[in-house]
Amino acid sequence: MNKVDNKTKRYFTQIPNDLIRNSSISDRARFLYCYMSSMSEDWEFYQGKMAKDLGYSKDTLRKYLDELVSTGYLKRTQRRGDKGRIDSYEYFIDFIPRGESTLSEK
Repeated sequence: MNKVDNKTKRYFTQIPNDLIRNSSISDRARFLYCYMSSMSEDWEFYQGKMAKDLGYSKDTLRKYLDELVSTGYLKRTQRRGDKGRIDSYEYFIDFIPRGESTLSEK
């Protein structure tokens, strides 16, 4: 299970103008950002369920998650289980693109 720490959601969803106007980001990645931003702060998701809800394949969903990470709108941190294997990711949604940053945690 993946977890999102969403600082953009309380009673409404705010979307950065830069994201909306940025023509280098695909429409589907922008929509994915909007969808994820609309969820509660403690939202936990499975990629398979989210892909089904959005009408994407899991590969397509991962492609657009990766696009948002590479543009800096999402920060992804690997979470490792007891045996040191990656068991999930934690995503941080941001208003300002920060550049790609994928970290490992034990």
